[in-house]
Amino acid sequence: MSMCSCSRRQWTKAHYTYSLVLLFIPLLIGSWIGEIRAPHLFLHSNLSGDEVHIKPQNSWDKIWDIAGLLPAPLTSEYDGILSKLTARELFETFPSPASADTVQIYNERAYHELIQTFMTTKTNITICANGGSVTAGAHIKAESDRYYSKLANYISELNLNAAGGPVRMIGRGHGTRNSLHSAVFAPNFFPQNTDLFLWEFSINDGQHGYNNNKRINRRDSKAVKFPNEINMNIEQERSIFIAWLREVEKMRPTNPPKVIVIYLWRTPFAVELYGNQQGRIKNPVYNAHAQLAKEFDFVVGHVNVASYFDELGMKKNDLKELFLADRLHPSATGHLAIAFLLLDLIRGKETDGMSRSEIRNDADVPSKRQQQPPMYKWLCGTESEAKRFVQSQVVEYGDDNDRIFSRWRSPLGTATLETPRNDAVSGSRQMFFDIASSDKMILGKQDPLRMDRQGSTPLSCCTAGASISDYTTVRVPENDDPIQNARSIFFGFGPGLSDVKALRVYIDSDKEHVNGKLINVIDEDWKCFWSWKDVYDPMWFAFTEEQSEISIMRICVENDRCDEDRIHIQEQSEAMLMSIAVY
Repeated sequence: MSMCSCSRRQWTKAHYTYSLVLLFIPLLIGSWIGEIRAPHLFLHSNLSGDEVHIKPQNSWDKIWDIAGLLPAPLTSEYDGILSKLTARELFETFPSPASADTVQIYNERAYHELIQTFMTTKTNITICANGGSVTAGAHIKAESDRYYSKLANYISELNLNAAGGPVRMIGRGHGTRNSLHSAVFAPNFFPQNTDLFLWEFSINDGQHGYNNNKRINRRDSKAVKFPNEINMNIEQERSIFIAWLREVEKMRPTNPPKVIVIYLWRTPFAVELYGNQQGRIKNPVYNAHAQLAKEFDFVVGHVNVASYFDELGMKKNDLKELFLADRLHPSATGHLAIAFLLLDLIRGKETDGMSRSEIRNDADVPSKRQQQPPMYKWLCGTESEAKRFVQSQVVEYGDDNDRIFSRWRSPLGTATLETPRNDAVSGSRQMFFDIASSDKMILGKQDPLRMDRQGSTPLSCCTAGASISDYTTVRVPENDDPIQNARSIFFGFGPGLSDVKALRVYIDSDKEHVNGKLINVIDEDWKCFWSWKDVYDPMWFAFTEEQSEISIMRICVENDRCDEDRIHIQEQSEAMLMSIAVY
């Protein structure tokens, strides 16, 4: 008896544990249970006309055929069994996904190009996991237990990197952050040579938006969203995902890195209820995105963990006990389930109910980069002059063949003290803070188990007679071209740490600060992702005149702390700057 032979509606934690024990008895006496096979894949052409010669013994099918090697001895300890599953045991332990909602390949060309990267690359194969606190490792002590590390280990174990290219897995997880955060600061967070991105923002992308708690009648116990608010939430979630995808595309416009989308669940973890009957696990971001990702020909497909849990048919409490560490984050077993679904997608296995009709032949569809791209839409609250200005900075409007469009506008340069991040590299639109290590401070919980840190620095006080070289400095990398035609700067301060009465910006060696206007973003008026709720206290500085070139910016502020005692001059304010973006 194996788990796959269990009825999905009967699969409980007890079945799971019992099946794990029974699963390996035949293995210990030399019998084999089942086989891990991939369908026959066309991998001898790179789809661009050039032949790729792959030795038969190293074909994609053969790699999966030989995955049935004798597994290492397993302990009877429950958690120990899970942590030591080989790829073969993984597929025999977890039921195969049965729905296109759970695992789906969108684009055959992108899929085959990804497989060829694995099969033919002799140098590093770089995979970047970009997401929120799940990717950052909330509640997961060992990085080796996180989904992306598991995936990298299984790729190596199965020899998917057949040409010998080592798998380089880079974690870019930032707690409470979302797709917009990574899109704005993509130069700082996206490794330049990435072959595959794993997107994991489905939880955080569903956390903000317009007021979801309005009631048509306050005496009514059931909160009801107005229809226009529902649509605005959906459009916001779609738009920030478009921004993220556009930044991936911008890295290599003719051949962008591939993307696999990971959908998790709404937090706190909940299911829809129909009377006394348990419905589907709530997963609004997946529903909002719908067919959006299919419009980008470098997106390979998606895995949907909530849909997989629906397939298992377990009770909500059993699911939470087995797969969740708390009401928000997956446990080590939950991370293993994510890795399993990713591996299942990469494997290319057709599952019951997953139609290959969803995968279109390249000859039937023109390149997406030749079509009208999905529009990035700005959806913020109260109409004002400040809002219109900021909107003009981040959205490009125009017409193409008499069709009106709106597109995501990338920043000209960005700098952040948040980690993990890239080292500043020439030509990457990165800027960096030129400050002493003693001026860097970490905000937030500083969880030692996690990889993300919210770095910040106190801005200098504008002091009469002070040298501008003593002010907080941000610059482009050495030998890089200056930023050109800048019109504004976005400032991301630490939440509650943005006491700024006035702000001065000095450009390059100019002794006079440039003229401009400080724009405060008020959450109550900007009910959208650009309010940066729980991320930053945001402000914008609008230049009175466009700045033709910027290589160095020196910044100081005026506030109450700077004014406290003119006898004992304060050199630093309590305005803690975390990130900036120049537009």
